[in-house]
Amino acid sequence: MLICMGLLTAVLPTICLFLSVNIYFFVPLVVGLGCVIVGCVKMPEAGKRPATAVGLILCLLAAAGPFALAAYANRSGNPIRIVLPAGFRGEFSIVKNRAEGEDLVLQDGVWVFEIPASGVLVVKDDYPFYMWHQESYVYSDGRLARVKSLDTTAGSIQTGSGSSRGSTDYDGTTHHWKVVDVP
Repeated sequence: MLICMGLLTAVLPTICLFLSVNIYFFVPLVVGLGCVIVGCVKMPEAGKRPATAVGLILCLLAAAGPFALAAYANRSGNPIRIVLPAGFRGEFSIVKNRAEGEDLVLQDGVWVFEIPASGVLVVKDDYPFYMWHQESYVYSDGRLARVKSLDTTAGSIQTGSGSSRGSTDYDGTTHHWKVVDVP
């Protein structure tokens, strides 16, 4: 029984996870092969029932767990609304600075980023931009703004004399846009 459960766990979920490019494909493979090995070991009758129960639980967790983690990691984030000053023209940006930035604002399930007249909003974190989300751009008077996303520049840290490392995890990460049509 344990050998069959192990083989099923090692083959079916592993293939599905591998084909869906899930990095956790090795979990059911390792657990399933472990169950096969334990099932091949000679053990007293009193030890077979607990080993089978533990194996079944581990196989179920190993088969379902990676799919649950993938679903959680790929969930949609809240929508983002970027509010520009009325009549704003040109480029604007949102910069991450944990020490000096403003707190994020969540209103009625929507992340709201109000760009100041300078065109640069400094926030403590920018994680809403890294989840699946919808973005909308409006002027402070309620009119829709037509905007083009330019790029995101990673922040950087000094790693030594004359060397640095960049990552969107670091302060200084900047998201850039440009208003393309002013009504």
